[in-house]
Amino acid sequence: MSLSRAPARDTSETPSPRERIRSHMKMVISQLEGILIELKDVAKELREVRFEVYMFGGEAGILKAFP
Repeated sequence: MSLSRAPARDTSETPSPRERIRSHMKMVISQLEGILIELKDVAKELREVRFEVYMFGGEAGILKAFP
């Protein structure tokens, strides 16, 4: 049984639509991962601020948290 193989691609060729879509999706996923990391950092900061407001209470705590 012989296995047929696709011919080797010339590297000077333009990428196929499928390859362009795959490349674009990888770029978008990478950007989304960066956004997710930033959102996690913001969530952590908000939890810390909320804790400070809870600990120091009232307007004074809020004013300290948000100068």
